[in-house]
Amino acid sequence: MDNPVIHVDVTVDPEAGIVCSPDPVPVSTRNALVTFNLKSEGYRFRDRDAIVVANPKRDFPYPSWTVGPDRATLLDLDSSRASYKYSVFVVDQRTGEELSVDPTIENEPQPPSAAC
Repeated sequence: MDNPVIHVDVTVDPEAGIVCSPDPVPVSTRNALVTFNLKSEGYRFRDRDAIVVANPKRDFPYPSWTVGPDRATLLDLDSSRASYKYSVFVVDQRTGEELSVDPTIENEPQPPSAAC
């Protein structure tokens, strides 16, 4: 079975700041790849640690990967039911200013299915 990909859209509004959608991010499948897509022109994810989980425990065994200026990914093992605060870091390409926001991932692992 392929690992599921969960998409999060990240936008930057000069008035409202960074917005992640959905927030919270629902994860209910083990070994999910959470992919963050930056949709705003003039901004980029920082090169390292664009997504940082505050208290990752076992569910987030690796730091995030910045795949490109507008894409970052994070592996979520989804092994325990919990809420995880995480930070998203983007850089204003005109000024070099770093911006951040702290949304939530909601892990809701499903029980293993019974094999017939």
